[in-house]
Amino acid sequence: MRVPPPGPVPVGRRRFLAAVAGIAAACGERTDPDRRPGGARQPAARDAVDQVLLIDAAGPGGFGPFVEEILIAEGLLGVRRVVTAAASPLAVDRVGAVVIHGDLSSSEWINAVLAFVRRGGALVSVCPGSELLSRFGVRVAGPLPPASGVFFGSDSTEPLRLHVEAEGWDVTAGRVEAWFADDAGPTRHAAVVRVSDGEGSAVFWAFDVARNVALIRQGDPAWVPAPAADAREASLIDALAARLKAESLGRPDADVYQRALVGGLSPRSGVPGPLVLTGYFPHGSEAVLVATAAARGLGAKPLDALVRRVERARGRLSIHYALPGSTSTERFLRGVRWSAERLPILGDVLADSSMPPSPRFVGDWRERGHEFAPLSPAGCGLQEGLADAWRAFDEAGYGRGARTLRTDGACGTGGARRSHSATAACA
Repeated sequence: MRVPPPGPVPVGRRRFLAAVAGIAAACGERTDPDRRPGGARQPAARDAVDQVLLIDAAGPGGFGPFVEEILIAEGLLGVRRVVTAAASPLAVDRVGAVVIHGDLSSSEWINAVLAFVRRGGALVSVCPGSELLSRFGVRVAGPLPPASGVFFGSDSTEPLRLHVEAEGWDVTAGRVEAWFADDAGPTRHAAVVRVSDGEGSAVFWAFDVARNVALIRQGDPAWVPAPAADAREASLIDALAARLKAESLGRPDADVYQRALVGGLSPRSGVPGPLVLTGYFPHGSEAVLVATAAARGLGAKPLDALVRRVERARGRLSIHYALPGSTSTERFLRGVRWSAERLPILGDVLADSSMPPSPRFVGDWRERGHEFAPLSPAGCGLQEGLADAWRAFDEAGYGRGARTLRTDGACGTGGARRSHSATAACA
């Protein structure tokens, strides 16, 4: 077993990334403009740890937390989310970029944000209120008829999918960067507007881009069948019904929206300072293959062969495993055989290809950087299935050293199995 080296107590992921952002800001290094969205330099306070302040003005039940996840998923370091009722407008003085989700109705917050932009800050505001918009020369004209999509720039040939309500604006200042579309093509209604003011700039979104991304990725929750005693379990495809269109499956609409949201955090001032991003693959790679394997009761030898195959490609594998059902006698005999595997020579003979891997095999895989985690039967109930999966791991001696788990729709060992599945990472 690997013994961790002595050292300080580990800190949380976000705390560590925020500290990295602060160190980079203090050093005054600049991110290569060709390696991040927007292509411009980002001003940052030299004594700040947080480089992006996310102001959640939508209140409970809004998509402010989802905006935070988008920013982090796009590689931004040092994101801090605050609720307007629990924070001071002076918080904008310590950051180089501000993102607002919802109607910022407080005059104190609006004045602070306006001053922030004029002195060189970058602002992105999603579903802004009429008062903030009017300060930047945009007037709310009222809700729009249902729009079918969004066009970005003049080079777009097909609109990005839109599943949320839109608001109509009269734009007298700034530049329109995206338009709403109907069945006939682009309309005259602005979807995204960029306005320069003083040394900084502000980007306004006329629809809830965070909620739209969630609906693209996860479907409409209202379409999931209501639970009933005799109803089959709901799967992801139930929520995505009528959303999957063959002509648009090759275009990552949600990713385009996310990149555009982060791309707004690029003011046009010459103030030095980094926009610290980690959302780029190493060595200039354009793609990364995440190797996972869902295994039900497979033996040690075929799994070990798969692990070694991944290793030959200098990769690491996450095995999500479901132990086969067995009686207490079978479990006892399996434990005896696993114990005998530790014996010289005899151990390799007893490593049966039909028997689940022993803790010895699992420990060796983990020592080499691979993961061995539960495959939870979500069809039996997510909570119950997960508890059963961990209980089986404990009884087998596998332990709980996993960072991810995988679920699927299968329940029990007999009958038809549903094919949908999902993998989740632990924080």
